[in-house]
Amino acid sequence: MKMQSNVVICGVGGQGVLTAGKLLSTAALSEGIQVVMSEIHGLAQRGGAVSVDVRIGNVLGPIVPDGKGDLIIAMEPLEALRVLHRSSRESVFVVNTQKIPPVSLGIAHREYPSIESLVSDLKRRRTVFTVNALELARKTGELRTASTIMVSMASALYDTGITDESFLNAIKRLFPLRYQKANIEAFDLGRKEAAAVVK
Repeated sequence: MKMQSNVVICGVGGQGVLTAGKLLSTAALSEGIQVVMSEIHGLAQRGGAVSVDVRIGNVLGPIVPDGKGDLIIAMEPLEALRVLHRSSRESVFVVNTQKIPPVSLGIAHREYPSIESLVSDLKRRRTVFTVNALELARKTGELRTASTIMVSMASALYDTGITDESFLNAIKRLFPLRYQKANIEAFDLGRKEAAAVVK
């Protein structure tokens, strides 16, 4: 792990972007690592773009500077392209393939591009891993665990210096008891998915 890690989590309102940021931040704190989290809501309550910056380690401010994002966790594919300028050529992208067309596309009478073309475009420029987090979340019986799956997979593919134990402690702190089992299962699924894509 570097002295600091800059993580950008993006998606649309309702996908658990803020929850993902809180999980990553709480896990870092459980590890005793300095962390700063900032939220950029946009029109989150209407399904609009929302992003969270999580800066881990020796950092001076809450916002990840453009071009300095080390890890991009994209809950929605088109949003991954929207934050491309915040990454560098060395950045790792973990992208959920569940598409949620933004209202702006309908207003402009434009069609959502194919997931294949979006991912192909990203892969020409960055290191990209994809996952259908919603389908994996169905296995837990709780669709809202998709954000936990994304954080788990991403933190396995990019070393944040946070142990599994700290993530599990964070799950127990963040989620009510009735949701803990599903989120622990989701964390395990994310780890297994990460191991599968790097084989």
